[in-house]
Amino acid sequence: MSQPVNQFQTIELSSAPSLAQAKKSFVMGFPMSPDSAPLYRFFYQLYLQAFTRLGYEFSIKQLPLKRSSLMANNGEVDGEPNRIFAYGETYANMVRVDEPVFINRVVAIANNDEFHVDSWQSLQDSNLYVAHLIGSLRTERELNKVLPKSSIVSNSEVQFSLDQLLAGRVDLYIDLQSRISPNLAQEKYKTLQQVGILVEEFAYPYVHVKHKALAEGLAKVLKQLKQEGIYQQLLTQYLPYVESETIQEKLLD
Repeated sequence: MSQPVNQFQTIELSSAPSLAQAKKSFVMGFPMSPDSAPLYRFFYQLYLQAFTRLGYEFSIKQLPLKRSSLMANNGEVDGEPNRIFAYGETYANMVRVDEPVFINRVVAIANNDEFHVDSWQSLQDSNLYVAHLIGSLRTERELNKVLPKSSIVSNSEVQFSLDQLLAGRVDLYIDLQSRISPNLAQEKYKTLQQVGILVEEFAYPYVHVKHKALAEGLAKVLKQLKQEGIYQQLLTQYLPYVESETIQEKLLD
């Protein structure tokens, strides 16, 4: 579909119709390519269906997490696929679409089982070096509460963080379970293991305030996709390693 890119490049994937059929467009910032990241392959297919129903041409722009936040808040991209409930408190121009699309499980990964992390507070005074992805809003905020800045390692790529674990340069890597899991299936990372869940919370799409009128309609369509079983089909197809039944049940409550 597209060629590999580094963190400073962008790609675009589009559902573009012919010029004769061209309609309104919506560009969403994705931190990883759907070609290589199952989580974002799932989101791409989910939003492709949702925006097609709404009569929009849907496309993505691949951006690092932090840059995606800034560009979305500035209106340079139209929205983001999965952010926490309170994301708009930090990025004031972003409007939450009130229909959750995923359950984010923030987990800790280590290269041995001597660590056990069951809360952010358990990291307090631990003398551990902890890596995370730049732009992971909650993780950045919580780590800064319990660790000195010298113990926090900010990276732009999942695999680089996992390689740091293997090399002993960091003690823990904290990220979304759904973002890490495909990598842990690789032989290279067979010694790495999950040593705790820190957060489990709903994730929501966000749109720039200029699209505020679209938020309600998008929420309705996303709910329809769940009720029709399409959400579950996509989840099973693209994310077989997550607890899909649990996610579907909670999202429909």
